[in-house]
Amino acid sequence: MKNLEELQHKIDEIFFPEHSAQLRAKIAKAIELIQTGDDETVLAGESKIGGEPDLHWDVDWPEYEGKAMTFLGQFELEKLHRLVDNELPQKGTVYFFAHFDDETTEFIPNKDKYALLFYNGPQSELETYEFPDNLEAKCRLRQSYFQMTLFYHLPSIADGYWSEHTSIDDGLLDWRLNLLEENYYAEGINLESRRMEYVYPEQLLGYPYGSKKDILVEWGKSYFNTKALNEEQRAFVKSERENFIHLLSFEMGKGHYFGAKLPPIIGYWGIHLEDLKNNDFSKALLVFEKVDGRYEATME
Repeated sequence: MKNLEELQHKIDEIFFPEHSAQLRAKIAKAIELIQTGDDETVLAGESKIGGEPDLHWDVDWPEYEGKAMTFLGQFELEKLHRLVDNELPQKGTVYFFAHFDDETTEFIPNKDKYALLFYNGPQSELETYEFPDNLEAKCRLRQSYFQMTLFYHLPSIADGYWSEHTSIDDGLLDWRLNLLEENYYAEGINLESRRMEYVYPEQLLGYPYGSKKDILVEWGKSYFNTKALNEEQRAFVKSERENFIHLLSFEMGKGHYFGAKLPPIIGYWGIHLEDLKNNDFSKALLVFEKVDGRYEATME
């Protein structure tokens, strides 16, 4: 919701006073990326979706098994901080790459199938890399200009937060959260209709919004490089829920809008706070969810 006061009012309407304070405390700021045009000119290092990345001259374009990864976008961190206080470095640029093919169906891809790069040096040393020959045409996104819009939201109903971190036990929590979601996205970001139609916004920061899975649990599996969390690992993920930072959600299935043909999946990038403090973006996490609703994760 674009208006914080309106969201707070909706919470107060739907929940009992003793519960509304818990929800108000969990309101988070996030940034929606709204495409406004194609082929706009941006300066080296500035934010953009698709196109050709502006990398330092000594950085190689990430590859997987001899094939160049798809460049999804780059984001200038200083501009993000102007909109939302966050844990990311104050300055620099982050770059998102991932490998896609006809067999991209796993919920948790191998870590060598994606790359998150970080650069915090002089802009004068950046070069715009041309698409390499070993990057298929269907994986080349056309450069897109977008507007960053601040909005406010709560964790997803699919998120395990509500059962783990609230004392709301009136038996109607899911019903009240559904009712809230139907209302607080009425001004154009209608989450309920987006869930049903599997149309999601491109989003930076805030909470990841999986339609059927608790994304944090899936990040936890990626963090521990396992198909299933044991009790100790699950306890760690639960206790560290707020220290897993949501970086980016991006619907690959919208690739046709950017001149590419990517699988119908949503990617959720995250990172643990300790790795972020060390600027160790090599430890970033990525999980996928299929957009058409037929997908079931195999890593249970």
